[in-house]
Amino acid sequence: MNIHMKIFRSQHFDPLRVVMLDDEPWYIVTDICRTLGYGNATKAVRLVRQGGKSNIPSPTSPSGG
Repeated sequence: MNIHMKIFRSQHFDPLRVVMLDDEPWYIVTDICRTLGYGNATKAVRLVRQGGKSNIPSPTSPSGG
């Protein structure tokens, strides 16, 4: 399994972390919620899980270390 993190930066929103898992993007929920103005990331995760999605552990740094 190949995991690494990318950080998208824009003048229009806060940085968004994306974990690339075998070249497939997995977005960090707290970053997405913050950008969209949602205050309850836990509730957002519950809603996503109801849709049949799953999660993976996030690396602690862009290098995965």
